[in-house]
Amino acid sequence: MLEAVAQHQPVTVGELTKLFGLPKSTVQRTLVTLAQAGWLRANRKDTTRWEIGARVLAVRPAALQGSS
Repeated sequence: MLEAVAQHQPVTVGELTKLFGLPKSTVQRTLVTLAQAGWLRANRKDTTRWEIGARVLAVRPAALQGSS
């Protein structure tokens, strides 16, 4: 789900529901769980859309440093 949000951000629950073929409630719960952990966040201008959160942005540089 993180990759899908990253590729299509900002993305709606409906868009992800169609993409994954999952019930809307399942997608919504997953997004909220990921947001509570800092992986995703609601878009500042349109809170019905989701985007990558600060935690992903913080992990990426560390992962790149570890891959050298």
